[in-house]
Amino acid sequence: MDNFFSTTQNIESLSDKSTDAKSSTSISRGTVKSKVYGDYYDVSDTIDTALASDPNNFDDAAYNREEIFKVLERNAEKLLVKNDGGDTLFTTITHIGGLSYSKEVPIYPGEFKIYYNVYEIRLRSPTATTAYRVMEYHLCCNPNTSLQPVMPATSTIIQGTTTGIAVAAVQIIAASTPIYKVVTIKVRSKGTGTYIAVGNATAQPFRLTSVGDTLDIDWVGNLNKVYVSTDAGNTGSIEYIGG
Repeated sequence: MDNFFSTTQNIESLSDKSTDAKSSTSISRGTVKSKVYGDYYDVSDTIDTALASDPNNFDDAAYNREEIFKVLERNAEKLLVKNDGGDTLFTTITHIGGLSYSKEVPIYPGEFKIYYNVYEIRLRSPTATTAYRVMEYHLCCNPNTSLQPVMPATSTIIQGTTTGIAVAAVQIIAASTPIYKVVTIKVRSKGTGTYIAVGNATAQPFRLTSVGDTLDIDWVGNLNKVYVSTDAGNTGSIEYIGG
């Protein structure tokens, strides 16, 4: 009988998951703490160089570099990254420097993300001038605030025309133009085509078939993400207005 209980205890010990092999990244290095320092990282900036796709090279010149360790001579225990722009931010970070950078991840307009134990972070966006903040401070927020972008008090009306619309899709406007509420586009002329098509750079499936037809653009955060085309000729035109 003594041997029976001894055997049972041995079987139970084999199921103890604390003894299972773990990868080096799953092993705790301690707890995240809050300490008092003489200086904290707090940067507000914009993307210098637009880059549309992942270069698969953390050393690419299009990345903005926030060199936390170089500035503070320490890692940031908690680092908040806030996307204040109208286009996606892509970030890659390292905890120890050197060649050990993570894969890119997106932070969408209006979102923020908290990283831990950060040596350096690099950021890019498909749109130059995309604004962001990188800080060790907390952002205060109102839980009743809408997640929709807030119209700046000093913003101007977005208005203009796009002419020479052809079969090859073109942006309504090339410059970064954040949409805070809505922009309405209206067909001024179909030219020699039978419709004006609206969509993104890849496809324009929505068709405006008559002069005077309108479409509200409130489904994307930047007007330069909207492309137009036609089925024939190169003389179509639209007008747009909004904010």
